[in-house]
Amino acid sequence: MIETSTLRHVLDYEPKTGLFKWRFSYHAKVQLGRIAGSINRGYVIIKINGQKHSAHRLAWQYMHGTPAKGMVDHINRSRADNRISNLRDTGYLENSRNRNPTLFRLSNYGDPLAAYQAFCKAAQLRFGDKAVFSPPLEQAVGLGIGDPTRKC
Repeated sequence: MIETSTLRHVLDYEPKTGLFKWRFSYHAKVQLGRIAGSINRGYVIIKINGQKHSAHRLAWQYMHGTPAKGMVDHINRSRADNRISNLRDTGYLENSRNRNPTLFRLSNYGDPLAAYQAFCKAAQLRFGDKAVFSPPLEQAVGLGIGDPTRKC
């Protein structure tokens, strides 16, 4: 766990967009002002001092001053959407209720192309008309709807 003071020293958080930007460069690869983090299984992960942290948990801590007591749930189910208005501190049971595991199953769409297009549309994180995040093809292939010759 990272201390809140360290978190605020190293990163800036924009609650309206959910993005973190580097304030402090502790490593040659870290460039001040750049968006922090990478995508892993749909979640934004930020590495600070060699430790990986989930951006949604960091966002909660940054805004509230303390780590979440339970699980930090993405209300709209988009794992990369870390706007504070989209996050809530919940227990395991409530978090597990906010899932839709069958959303992109082939049987819901009838054909692979329709399922894949729905997956791509839902998984893109957008700010205005600009797509900031598109899902990796491996996610769609893992759901049985991806086509290696097509990109989202």
